Amino acid sequence: MDEIDFVYEWKSQVVPVEVNAEQNLRSKSLKAFLDRFHLVRGIRLSLSGFEGQPWVTNVPLYAAGLLPDRIDVNVSK
Repeated sequence: MDEIDFVYEWKSQVVPVEVNAEQNLRSKSLKAFLDRFHLVRGIRLSLSGFEGQPWVTNVPLYAAGLLPDRIDVNVSK
């Protein structure tokens, strides 16, 4: 079973969110969840800085309060 911490709706899209209190940026569970439900992009909150990859946007934990309105996660295909 995929381990996702929560999901939210943003611009009529489902956005899965994984929270890591470390700098590990592997996120196998998040990637598996995206694949399983045919989603384009997710959010990872971690101790690392802002970083974008084709399938995930990393957001530092200190910036979690900016979600969802101030960080464009570009979940559209």
